[in-house]
Amino acid sequence: MTQPCKILLIEDDPADAWCISGFLNGIPDFPKEINHCSTLRSAIAVLNVQQFDIIISDMGLPDSQGYATFQNINAAAGETPVILLTHLADEKIAVRAMQNNAWDYLFKTGLTSSLLLKSIRLALGRSSLLTELRQSEMRYNTINELSPHPLIIHKDSIIISVNPAAITMFGAASSADLIGTPVMDRIHPDYHQIVRARVGIAIDAGQTAPLIELKYFRLDGTIIDVEVQGTPIIYEGASCIHAAVRDITMQKKAENKIRETSVYLRKLNAEKDKFFTIIAHDLRSPFSGFLGLSQMIAEELPFMTREEAQNIAMSMNTSAVNVFRLLENLLDWSMLQQGLMPFNPLSAPLLPIIKESITTVLDSARNKEVEIICDIPEGLSISADKNMLMTVIRNLTSNAVKFTPRGGKVIISAMLCGDLVEVSVKDTGI
Repeated sequence: MTQPCKILLIEDDPADAWCISGFLNGIPDFPKEINHCSTLRSAIAVLNVQQFDIIISDMGLPDSQGYATFQNINAAAGETPVILLTHLADEKIAVRAMQNNAWDYLFKTGLTSSLLLKSIRLALGRSSLLTELRQSEMRYNTINELSPHPLIIHKDSIIISVNPAAITMFGAASSADLIGTPVMDRIHPDYHQIVRARVGIAIDAGQTAPLIELKYFRLDGTIIDVEVQGTPIIYEGASCIHAAVRDITMQKKAENKIRETSVYLRKLNAEKDKFFTIIAHDLRSPFSGFLGLSQMIAEELPFMTREEAQNIAMSMNTSAVNVFRLLENLLDWSMLQQGLMPFNPLSAPLLPIIKESITTVLDSARNKEVEIICDIPEGLSISADKNMLMTVIRNLTSNAVKFTPRGGKVIISAMLCGDLVEVSVKDTGI
């Protein structure tokens, strides 16, 4: 010990005071400063103005006797260790004093330097440990209060401590809204069994329960996603669980958004592939006819009459118009798939819409000698989006022509079914 140990000796008997001082002074390698008081009043006055490392006090003083002496000294001593001395072998007083923060209880009879030194060193060591413990608790409380992450301590499944971040996470007004309530009230029922098992293992094995994702309830009933790690600790002398929590609700929402975006992008890619397939499918037939007519003109124009050339030119114009309409319809379909085309239903006669829809497949049907029959009543009207209906009819008719053998038929019919109109495309193919 580099600094002398400051000792306050409270003893009214001069002989005992001289004897105890002699014991203390006879201890080798133990620097000390001894202050002596003979009454409780004078001792309290000194304690009010000075700090001591240890207090050694007789329990029988002129102005105080027995347990009351200890009470008064202990109140004035604060955290300074108090060692009691007496001639009386009163075990009840000893037990009571030790239960109320007395550090040791020695009888003057049989007292020796070594016994006194042992008691002092044990008291100083214990005092030092308690000081370190209090400092550690202060550091923990500071970290606990300043931590941006919610921290919860629960004992026997009852919340006994929360930090400000936990109060905010649960939407509480203060810690009073949470302390004393069952921790399971804040955990989604789907996870109760898992949490109970983790708490049991952590307490029994003394090991930290690894991170796990759970769902918590805020006080308003809102469900939040959290990551929790539970650590067994001793808090206020009892086995407890210290739960370190991280709110991952926003992270979960972001992950869900990423998944939704991924699904959407895959859908867009699929629609793109479908669009290219439709372009290849729907443009092939009209372009084949157009190419055939242009080849005929290129090879046979010198041998054609004016009337034959005029007929071929008109056919080419019709094919070009059909290709242009088909391209427009394909672009409309593309916009519809992207949600860029509004749904605009109008009342209109059905037959003209059907005839306009199949113009782009007439050349293909003619080349295969497939007859397209429109069995649509003249006065039948519908309420529908014209562009959407034409796209559907054109695709169904194109497929029907494609899979109908040469010389077959494709029949487009419609009938009234209550408030709805049922349109069907039948073929004699596969």
